[in-house]
Amino acid sequence: MTWRNWVATAAMLLLGMLVQTAVLPAMGVMTIAPEILLSILVLCAIFWDVLPAALLGCGFGVLMDILFGRGIGMYALTYLIIVWVAPAARRQFSANNAIGIALYVALCHLLRAGLLWGLLYLVRAENTLTAAMVLRRVLSALLSAGVTLALYYPLRWWYTRRQERQQRYFYRSGF
Repeated sequence: MTWRNWVATAAMLLLGMLVQTAVLPAMGVMTIAPEILLSILVLCAIFWDVLPAALLGCGFGVLMDILFGRGIGMYALTYLIIVWVAPAARRQFSANNAIGIALYVALCHLLRAGLLWGLLYLVRAENTLTAAMVLRRVLSALLSAGVTLALYYPLRWWYTRRQERQQRYFYRSGF
């Protein structure tokens, strides 16, 4: 992954984080909202490589932990776990199956919610799980799948364009 891919991916994640933390709460839709960062991280792990996505996931996870103030490491840990499992989805669904990847992101959203609830339960910060909370998480997971479908084709196009440029460069340079 070149430095341009790193910068562009970090800019995408920063924009997604701003939309997720500033725009959606201002619109009043924070109770049922998509996980934009999660969608971008999973797509990056599937299209590019796991290590850059894991590093960016940890970094932006720590930023989310600082913004929400629940405890340092909860978002970073859940993003890291989900990004490290993403290559299994790439092998299972193939990178060309947009619906399968979107369903995988929806499952990851529910997994992240379950991990966060479990971590909060362990520290006794939250110990109730109501049907309304589960319904909100399921609806948010479906919205995350929709965001993933919206982002899938532009990111796939950008990735294949980058690959073609790198191949042309290597062919011209004689490698």
